[in-house]
Amino acid sequence: MWRLTGATLWARKTLESDIYFNKPDKWFKIWFFIVQKTNFQDNKQFKRGECFTSYDEIRQFTGATKNEIDHCMRWLKSATMVRSRKATRGMYVGVLNYKPYQDVLTYKSDSKSDTGAKQKRNTSDTIQKNDNNENKNSLYSQLLRYWNEQDIIIHKSLTKETKKIVDTKLKEYTLEEINTAIYNYGSVLHHPNTIFSYKWTLAEFLKRGNALPVFLEKTLEDYLGNNGKLDVSERRKL
Repeated sequence: MWRLTGATLWARKTLESDIYFNKPDKWFKIWFFIVQKTNFQDNKQFKRGECFTSYDEIRQFTGATKNEIDHCMRWLKSATMVRSRKATRGMYVGVLNYKPYQDVLTYKSDSKSDTGAKQKRNTSDTIQKNDNNENKNSLYSQLLRYWNEQDIIIHKSLTKETKKIVDTKLKEYTLEEINTAIYNYGSVLHHPNTIFSYKWTLAEFLKRGNALPVFLEKTLEDYLGNNGKLDVSERRKL
């Protein structure tokens, strides 16, 4: 059981959100738990807006079934509200718009004499603007960090051209699918019992041939099961 400390800010427009108004009740409890569990500041283990949890822990705190948790997590990722990565005993979760919603300045009125209506309007405008910028920048940062974690070819930042490629690929694939393909690619590339040695930049990986769809489906086990090789038809795709 983790220790409860600190506090979390919640925007009033949460009451109008899709997950609160249109989704099953348990889904909001799951979302509420994840935001509460999320790290408020960077530390040695997690960045701000990230945490480690598991289906079993979520079930204990929300009473949701495994099926409810699974469906909710899939929806949260498709709605670009969270990102997640599986681990041995659970999963790493990141709340994509954590920063603007947990910054008290986002909700601060311009002057002491402002009315509640003006405060609500300014807050809504600020959140909307921050949402758009923060969501995109967070997406690029998360993808860059995840790519660099695989230690293939390290990038200090994403170029404008690479960002355009990312935007294009996100029309075909979810961020979770791209991350899965990157993970599979890195696992195969670094394993001592495979002979795969193609080292691409992130941009090359995303746009070159069928690299992304191949590694979205092909895992390390697939390579090891074939003596570290792909069959001829798969190699031609690369």
